[in-house]
Amino acid sequence: MLVKDIFSETIQLVKEHKLEILKNTILPIALLMGCFILFLSKFQGIMALPKDLIGKAFLQILGDNLLYILLLVFLYIRLLINSYRMAILGTSSVSKFGLYLPGMRELKFMGYALGLTVIYILLILVFSLLSSVSMGFVSSSLAKLFPFIVMIAGLIIGLVLSVRLYLVFPGIAADKPTSFSDAWRMSKGYVLKIMVITFLFPFVTSFVVSLVIKLIPPLNDFLTYHLAGQLMTGGVKLLFFVFMAILIGMTFKTLKTKNEMQEIDG
Repeated sequence: MLVKDIFSETIQLVKEHKLEILKNTILPIALLMGCFILFLSKFQGIMALPKDLIGKAFLQILGDNLLYILLLVFLYIRLLINSYRMAILGTSSVSKFGLYLPGMRELKFMGYALGLTVIYILLILVFSLLSSVSMGFVSSSLAKLFPFIVMIAGLIIGLVLSVRLYLVFPGIAADKPTSFSDAWRMSKGYVLKIMVITFLFPFVTSFVVSLVIKLIPPLNDFLTYHLAGQLMTGGVKLLFFVFMAILIGMTFKTLKTKNEMQEIDG
C-alpha cells in the first residue's frame, strides 16, 4: 500500500503541476546537457591513442577540465534539490527557473554526500580485507567461490545502507533537520518497499525502454548515432531523473509523516 500511495501522489503532483515542474527544471537541464556535451567533446580522439597512453590522457583531460566537472556536479545537485523541494514543500518552494547561488543547504548536501562516500569506501576496504584474511581459513573447494560470496554480501549491505541513509538528502533539500541516524530510524521497516521505489522501478523501466528501442532499428540508429537523437535521449533521461528525485522526495515526505504520527501516538 505504501508503494502504491507514493506513486499515486507523485503522479498526481506531476499531472497537476507539470508546467511549474518544467519551468523549475528546464534551465538546469539545458545547462547540464550543454556542459555535458562540451565536456564529452574533450575526449574526442582519445581512443585512437596507444593503449598505454589512454589512461594518462584521460586523467590529464579530467585535471584540465576540473571546472566543467564541478559545474556538472553543482547542476546535478541543484536539479536534485529542486526536485526534492517540489515533492516535499510544493512547486512554489523553488525559485524561478530553478537556479540561484549555492548556500549552506548545498554545502550541507555535499558534506553528507562526502560522508556517505567515506562509508562506502570503508565498507569496500572492510570486505576486501575480510576476503583476503578469510581465504586462508576456507577449503580449496570454496576458495574460488568465497570472493564472490563476499562481494555479494558487500553489495547487499551497501544496498541496504543506501536505502536507509539516502533519505537524509531530501530532508536537507527541504531544510528539515535530518541526520543519518534520523534517516536510519525513518526507514526502519520499509527497506524492501524503498528498494522497489528507488532501485527496482528505475531498473525495470530502463530495461523495458532500452529493449523496445533496440527492437526498432531505425529508432535505435537515430537515438544512438544522430546528434538530435542523442540530445533527445539526454533530455528524456534527465526528465526521468527529475521524476525519480520527486518520487524519492515523496517517499521521504510520507515516511517523515508516518514517523511523526508514531511518535505522537507513542
